[in-house]
Amino acid sequence: MLAGAVAVLHGAVVLFMLTGAVHAAAVQVGTYTVALGLNAVGYGLLLARARRRA
Repeated sequence: MLAGAVAVLHGAVVLFMLTGAVHAAAVQVGTYTVALGLNAVGYGLLLARARRRA
């Protein structure tokens, strides 16, 4: 469930980045930081689930 929520948030951030609606450099850096952070959380959740099942 949490991994699904992270995936949805990440998708929204990526869509926001790809629309080109953001022009301020600081906002773009923040958006990329959020996207990378969500990736890290998502992969961490996947690793934790794999370790529990092993």
